[in-house]
Amino acid sequence: MRGKLVDVPDAARSAMGRTTFVGKHRLPEHDLFTDEALADLLDHHPRELIIALTMGSDLGKPGENRRAIHDGVSGAELLRAVKGGRLWLNVVQVQRCDARYRSLIDSLYEDLARQCPGFVPESPSGTVLISSPDALVYYHVDGPPSLLWHVRGQKRVDSSAQ
Repeated sequence: MRGKLVDVPDAARSAMGRTTFVGKHRLPEHDLFTDEALADLLDHHPRELIIALTMGSDLGKPGENRRAIHDGVSGAELLRAVKGGRLWLNVVQVQRCDARYRSLIDSLYEDLARQCPGFVPESPSGTVLISSPDALVYYHVDGPPSLLWHVRGQKRVDSSAQ
């Protein structure tokens, strides 16, 4: 994939790292996010770096999330389970385990640094989240600053939760 991957809005460029913004990217076009590529990632990524969680359906019960056992389950089977159930996979440290994702992450952060004066990423890293279509993620704050690159599907925020 050649050319610019990320387009940061002009108004956000000087405030990178100090504000939230929505930009555009070309990741859906990348071959690392096809079902086949994701299954391959799951098959070859260290299992201890893949967290599988089932989820509940009650906004008021975050304790319904449970770890799921995925030893011996192929990447294709995990993807089928995600598509047909209430499951999400957290594939951490992809930059350390797969050179293709390392290269992509480096390119994304280089694009950001070129567009945003003063933005110097300290240690770019990547986690691939793969979730069911009706995934329920409880409101939370990630500890370190992070960027979310939404690649496929739709996201919805339910502000009616108490």
